[in-house]
Amino acid sequence: MRRRKREVACEPAGRSAPSGKRRPVGLRIIGGQFRGRRLAYSGDWAVRPMKDRIRQAVFDLLGPAVQHKQVIDLFAGTGALGLEALSRGAAHALFIEQHRPTAAVLRQNIAALGVQLRAEVWPGNAFLTHLWLGRLPPNPWLVFCSPPYAYYVDRAHAMRQLLDRLWQHAPAASVFVVEADQRFDPQQLPQPQAWEMRHYRPAQIMMAEKPRSPPAQRSSTPEAPGCCSLDTEPATMDVRNIDQVPAFITKDGSEIRELLAHRNSVIRNQTLAEARLPPGAATAPHYHIRTEEIYYILEGRGLMRLGDETRPVAVGDAIAIPPGAVHQITNVGQTVLKFLCCCAPGYEHEDTVLAE
Repeated sequence: MRRRKREVACEPAGRSAPSGKRRPVGLRIIGGQFRGRRLAYSGDWAVRPMKDRIRQAVFDLLGPAVQHKQVIDLFAGTGALGLEALSRGAAHALFIEQHRPTAAVLRQNIAALGVQLRAEVWPGNAFLTHLWLGRLPPNPWLVFCSPPYAYYVDRAHAMRQLLDRLWQHAPAASVFVVEADQRFDPQQLPQPQAWEMRHYRPAQIMMAEKPRSPPAQRSSTPEAPGCCSLDTEPATMDVRNIDQVPAFITKDGSEIRELLAHRNSVIRNQTLAEARLPPGAATAPHYHIRTEEIYYILEGRGLMRLGDETRPVAVGDAIAIPPGAVHQITNVGQTVLKFLCCCAPGYEHEDTVLAE
C-alpha cells in the first residue's frame, strides 16, 4: 500500500508568509478505490501537508484496521487522511475543520470523489466535543489527531482533555493515530502503556487500539423492592429526531440511523435504530454473537430469512432474531424498505459476523 500527503489546519509558527500562500503541493489518494485521484489544495499557509513518508507509514501500520471504521479527522485540512481512509474501506468520515476556506476546499474534494453520503464536514472547533460527538454512529472509530504541533505546548491542557474524552467515549476496537513533534510527552496520552510509537523526525506517530472493557460485575446483594442501586444515573429525557440522526452503512450493508444507544443517551443495555434498504437490495447474511434483535417493519415489503426458514414480511410485522441465528432481509417491493432494529445488549459493530 502506497501513501501520499496529509494536511492539517494550523497557524504559521512564529513567522508569516508574505503572500499568504505557499507553492501548492501535489496531493492525491494513494491507495484503495480512489487510488491516483488528485485532491485540491490551494497552497494556503493555514494548511500544513504531512510528509509523504509519514502518511505512507501510518497507512502501512493501519493495514486492514481501516475497514468499516468511523473516521474522525480532528484537524482535517483538505481531508487527505480521512479521504484516504474512505478509499480503503472506512464506512464514514467526520471531518472537523474550523478554518472555513479550508473547509470549503475539503467539501470540494469530497464532491470530486463522490463520497458525499459517506462524509460530513463539521466547520467548528474540535475541542468542543459536546457539539459533535452525538453525530457519530456506533462503528469503532479511526481517530486522526494531527494538529499544529504548537497546540501540544500552547494548548496542552485542552489537547489532553480532547484525547481523554475521545478515548473514554470511543467504542471498543477503536484505533487512535496521534501525530506530534518531539516536545510532546507520550505519557500525557490516555492509558499511555497501550500506545505504540514510531519516530519520523521531527514527527512522532503514536497509535493505539482501545480494548473491549470486561463486563461490569453486578452486586450479589439483592435490592429492596422499589429501591434504586447507588450507581443509578439521574433521570434524563433524551429525545432524538430521526431527521437529525446521521446515516451510516453498517457491516451487513444496510443504511442505519441510530436513534438511542449508550453512545448518545442514558440508555445502557439496548439500542434502537432505523434501517433502510432500497428496492431489490438485501442485507448480507449475518448473525450476532451476543445480541438478540427485533425487526419491526415500518414501510415497504420484505423477504425475511432466519436460519432455514424464509417468509414474506410487511408493515406491522415484528421479527424475533435470537443470538447466533443467521438472518437476511431483502426488499422485494417497489419502495424503500424501512424497519426498526432493537438490539439487547446494545449493538456493537464487532458483534456482527458475516456468514457468507
